[in-house]
Amino acid sequence: MEDILSDIKDHLDTEDFGRISEGLDQLDLLLSRLLPEIVKFQNGSVLSASNKGIHTGNGSGTSLNSFIALQDSFRFNVASSLLNYYSLLSSNNSTTQNLDEDEINNATLKCNRLLQGLLLLHPESRSLFHRQKNMDAILGLFEKNNSIEIAVSMITTLIHILLKDLVNFRNFEENYGCSILIRRFKLSSFDMSKINNHKDSKKIYTQQDLNFKIIEFLIFYLIDEHTVANPGSESKAQIKTVEEKSNLFRKDFPEIDSLIENLNELKDL
Repeated sequence: MEDILSDIKDHLDTEDFGRISEGLDQLDLLLSRLLPEIVKFQNGSVLSASNKGIHTGNGSGTSLNSFIALQDSFRFNVASSLLNYYSLLSSNNSTTQNLDEDEINNATLKCNRLLQGLLLLHPESRSLFHRQKNMDAILGLFEKNNSIEIAVSMITTLIHILLKDLVNFRNFEENYGCSILIRRFKLSSFDMSKINNHKDSKKIYTQQDLNFKIIEFLIFYLIDEHTVANPGSESKAQIKTVEEKSNLFRKDFPEIDSLIENLNELKDL
């Protein structure tokens, strides 16, 4: 497992988009091979007191246990290497400027999906986003890419990053995440011509899909933070009220109070 992870990280920790894509494919294949173990122990898995992901209870003999244990080491932590992809795409690096847009978007969707899975398997990797630089890379790509499908996927990824981690909540806010996100709720014009020209059965994402995803994020984000079951995060981050958090959207979206009221009515149905 160590050799496999080292090879994956060697591919991901470069500025060569081709090698990074190969690394994403290798990681995707590895997690696919681990999937039967994940599914097998899904119902019977035990979460440790510190929320350390899936533990099968069968010792350290399984590939899944070996993979998760190695994620505690920065040397083998693959989530940290995925951050290189986001940094590369959110910057103006010349290596990505001449790449095919569909190729970039497909790789981004795969990277998002892989990061989401890694954060569920190894929640400690969320601490990577305690660094503003790493949170900024995610938000930078979200702001830079105009694809609705990418935006929907990025919001799902943000939910996985913020889940039960108030330090990441505060870091998201300090990196202007609330403004960056809610501005997409107001956008109404996207270039759908390329998507509409496809004749296959691939889902066509619309502004309505993005609006629904942003609302889903708001329902998640505007929670009573006293209910967040992560004392470790609470000791490092100031708890904010729903009103304090809603104020962060007000400048870019003055209708936030009305939206929250409507969301509360939906919850009561």
